[in-house]
Amino acid sequence: MNSYNNTHKLVPYSAFYNDAVNEHIDIKEDVPRFRIPESLSFCSYPFLLSPTTKSEIIRVESVILMRTELQDSFFRAMFSGVTCPYLVLEVRRDSLVRDTLYQLDLKLSQDLRKQLKVRFVGEEGVDEGGVQKEFFQLIVRDVFSSKYGIFKANDESQYHWFLPQANPTSDALEEMRLTGQLIGLAVYNAVILDIHLPPALYKKLLGIQVDRDDLREVDPALYHGLTQLLLLSAEELESLERTFEVEYDDMGLLRSHELIPNGAQTMLTADNREMFIDSYVDFVFNSSCARQFAEFKAGFDRICSMSYVRFMRPQELELL
Repeated sequence: MNSYNNTHKLVPYSAFYNDAVNEHIDIKEDVPRFRIPESLSFCSYPFLLSPTTKSEIIRVESVILMRTELQDSFFRAMFSGVTCPYLVLEVRRDSLVRDTLYQLDLKLSQDLRKQLKVRFVGEEGVDEGGVQKEFFQLIVRDVFSSKYGIFKANDESQYHWFLPQANPTSDALEEMRLTGQLIGLAVYNAVILDIHLPPALYKKLLGIQVDRDDLREVDPALYHGLTQLLLLSAEELESLERTFEVEYDDMGLLRSHELIPNGAQTMLTADNREMFIDSYVDFVFNSSCARQFAEFKAGFDRICSMSYVRFMRPQELELL
């Protein structure tokens, strides 16, 4: 029934949340069972679980993994020398992004599953959570600022989306991968970030196709303009003299992109306007930022690829 509803959207997905399960589930007992093949676990039925329960599952899952890595670090230290039991980042305030990117790139995947500790160079203090929180606040502010030119906030929706770039630089792609890792680390370490990313991004991270409704949330004005095309007569569309091309600003350069093969010679008509709208939506969410999103997802997956995150809905993931 849940699978059928996912396809036909007859009722809200929240209608399947089971209050009795969410109230009485013993998450600390259920999560270990979920990792054992053929074992009965409520975690195997995510459609029954509320966002709060799923968030707690991810927290317990992370604690278990952190504890495992901590124990493994002590054992490795006994046989191969000193091994740090934590993921330690030592960063300078005036070089926060570059320092973090450099250090994360040097870490092994197993190191990223350790508990995060942050130290600001030249400052005393033990990270008991406050330093970590400040670190995330500062670095998220930096990577989403116009200074780095990788995201832009829509004036109306305030959602951030990737700036379209035909040939993003290696630095821009590294910063995109870092951003994905930061969001993954925040989820893994149960840190709530003050960022405005649209459901479309979480859909793409979960492998769910985006559509026109997602454009309405990200860029209401563009969505309105495109849907107005459906109301025009054939003569009015012809008078627009519009081809299957879109112009966009690429770091100060005006570029043109064909929405379909031979788009520059294909005129917009009443017969193909549906295809024009869908192609434009695809440009916004896919082709205009394919390389940027690939790096972002690679960074996120480096932390969360095996997490219970993959069983969440986009709207639930957004709440994390």
